[in-house]
Amino acid sequence: MEIDVKRITHFEFELNATRKVGHRNNPVKLVAWLKDNMGEIPSMNIRGHAYFYQATIYWDKTWTIDDGIGERVGPPRTMDRDSGEVSINYVVDPDQILGPANVTFRFPGDDYYTSVQMTDIYYVKAEVYVSLPAKEELQGFRGQNLDIHGELRIVPDQSIDDPQLGDPVSGEFIKIFWNNNQIANRRTDFKGTFSVDYLIPSTHELGDVLVTFVYDGQSLYEPITLYANYTVVSETYITLADQKVYKGDWVYINGTVKDDKGQPVANMPIYIIWKRAPEIG
Repeated sequence: MEIDVKRITHFEFELNATRKVGHRNNPVKLVAWLKDNMGEIPSMNIRGHAYFYQATIYWDKTWTIDDGIGERVGPPRTMDRDSGEVSINYVVDPDQILGPANVTFRFPGDDYYTSVQMTDIYYVKAEVYVSLPAKEELQGFRGQNLDIHGELRIVPDQSIDDPQLGDPVSGEFIKIFWNNNQIANRRTDFKGTFSVDYLIPSTHELGDVLVTFVYDGQSLYEPITLYANYTVVSETYITLADQKVYKGDWVYINGTVKDDKGQPVANMPIYIIWKRAPEIG
C-alpha cells in the first residue's frame, strides 16, 4: 500500500494595511506568500524534478460577509521561487463600490503539497480634494464677517456621477484654521459644501493670512489638507481739500488717503480725472 505524504500549504498575507488600499481606475498590488506547514517556501526541485506552482487570484466586487469568491483577476500567477510571493497589479474598476473587498487566493495543490484557498480583505477608498471659490473671494475687510466656504469632492478620475468636477462628499467634517488657530469644524451638506462666517478682528494686520482646511478622512475617503492664502484688506478713504478755482489759473489738487483706522496710506497710485461740468444757462 502506498501512502502519499504531503505538506500542508497556506497563504501568508500583507500585514501593512496601507498597502491593501486601492482606488478606482488605479492599480493595487494583490499579494500573498505561499508557505507550507514548516514555514518554508514550496520546493521547486524535488527528487531531481523541476516544479513550478501557480495560484489563482479572485476579486470580490460586491463584498458581503458570506459572498462568493468573486471574479478571477488575470491568468494564474506563478510563485516566486525565492520568496513564495504570488501577486498581480489589479486596476480597480471605475464603478467599484467604496469599502472592503474580498481577495481570494487559491492554490490547487500537487503531488507534494495540499490545495488551499484563503481570503484577505482589501479596501477601496476615494481620494478627495477641497475646492475653493475664485481668488477675488479669498479676501475680507477687517472688522467685518468673511464667508469662508468651499466644497469637498472626490477627484474626478475616481468619480462615478460627475467625472468633470468630481462627486460631492456629504456628511464629512472639515476643520478650518486661520493663522494656525482652529476657527470652525463644519460638516458638508449633500452638495459637499461647507462654510463659516468668520469675523476678522478690527485690529488684524493687513495682508495675506494662511487658512488651512483639514479633512481627516475615514474608511471610504483618504485624508486631505489644503493651504490657501486669504487677504485681509481695508476700506480706503480719499479726502480732498475744498477749493475755489478760477478759469485760466492753475489748480493745485491735494488730499489724503487713509485706511479704516484713519492711518495714512503711502505708496498708493492715485488717478485724477478732471470731468468738465456741463454749461449752465
